Amino acid sequence: MNVIISIPHSSTYIPESSLHLYKQTPEQLKCHEDYGVDSICALVGYPVVQAPVSRFVVDVNRKRDDFSGDQGVIIKKDWNGEEVLKEIPPQPLIDSLLERFYDPYYEQIFGYVSERTCPFLIDCHAMDSEGNAYSAKDRKRPDICVTTANYQTCNEDMAHIIGDRFKGAGLSVDYDFPYSGQRANIIKYAHSLGAESVELEFNKRLYMNEHTFEMDLRAIRILRGLFHSLVTDLSSEETKSVEPEL
Repeated sequence: MNVIISIPHSSTYIPESSLHLYKQTPEQLKCHEDYGVDSICALVGYPVVQAPVSRFVVDVNRKRDDFSGDQGVIIKKDWNGEEVLKEIPPQPLIDSLLERFYDPYYEQIFGYVSERTCPFLIDCHAMDSEGNAYSAKDRKRPDICVTTANYQTCNEDMAHIIGDRFKGAGLSVDYDFPYSGQRANIIKYAHSLGAESVELEFNKRLYMNEHTFEMDLRAIRILRGLFHSLVTDLSSEETKSVEPEL
């Protein structure tokens, strides 16, 4: 397989020209980003599609026309149920943001998938260690979540091969919990192009302090090595690469 890596939510950048639209500061919103997951998953030698702006500018993991609810392509409330925006951006601005940041993301995915045989997309995320206003709080979150939209985007055997790799390293793994993938547009889009696809969630408690944002560099090195080993093994012999030591 030819692995493609997607990292849609690691950026904390909000353009200065848009800051006046927000009730919350970029620092306040940072806890809802997939902070630091790019330090684990942005591997050298593999195609990586990475959003340059915060998910609070546009969320590329939603359908382009998904304006429903609190967390569509334009996020209205954060994961604590707090208002993000002072007002919904005017439609011309939304259209401009979609053209500038959303469309290029999918153009890259289309290009990478269409030019490869046996493409396999891994969409990389980080999840909070505890549930929130929009997910179950009474069930402990695993270290790793492998999301497939109930095995719609990836067959069950392959999903469990991926999960078993992390279990073998002593990490707890669940499938489609706490995220089912029903609104996960990236893996569904890649699958529609012929790529098997999974969304891989790393629990933030594995590698960072969620309150201070201090990163555990040793843990990151271990997780990066584990992820790189997984990606290398999934890749065909012709596309294997060597990740430099950190």
